[in-house]
Amino acid sequence: MRWAYLYARSRRLPTAVAVTVAVPAITWALCLAFGSNRIIPDKLTALTALLMGAALTPTLAAPDEGLEATGSVRWPLRRAGHLLLAAALVVAVPLAAWPTGARFAPLWLVARDGVGLLGLCALAAVLFGAGRAWIPPLVWTLSAVTVAEPSTEPARQAVGWMVRQPAGATSTAVAAALAVAGLAAYAIFGCPRRASPDHHG
Repeated sequence: MRWAYLYARSRRLPTAVAVTVAVPAITWALCLAFGSNRIIPDKLTALTALLMGAALTPTLAAPDEGLEATGSVRWPLRRAGHLLLAAALVVAVPLAAWPTGARFAPLWLVARDGVGLLGLCALAAVLFGAGRAWIPPLVWTLSAVTVAEPSTEPARQAVGWMVRQPAGATSTAVAAALAVAGLAAYAIFGCPRRASPDHHG
């Protein structure tokens, strides 16, 4: 239990989880107060999933990745578990609004956007570091929300995968590929090694 406490504290998990819960709660409250439809719009669902993933992304990096890599702990399994729990949180929290007057729906949309965007965040964290990992998901999601138009062309469906309704093979495949690639890359490689400031002379 002490290891779990220290791990959560070093990864700033309490703050990240609080923000992750607050984001859909604020979206839900605004839609409940001002919206005329019980179903929260799909573009707003995608933006909510993006912000939740961005809130959890900083927790993917350890204070000292180099020190972590030299430890005897089986970090690939722990990193995979970390990301899977984050994915469960990103999907479960929006679904808590189902019994209320406004909700994120349908279920497949919440799961697809949440898991796919979190996978993209994890993949970006491996490539660019956790501090800049929110940039690729932000650019991609804003492009899909503001520019992408409904289309039957697979390429356009792939670009706007997080706002496609109903669920299509292309959008689902892109989300699944991002989720699997992000999980595998993060579990195996983690974030780029960055020594803690305390270790500099």
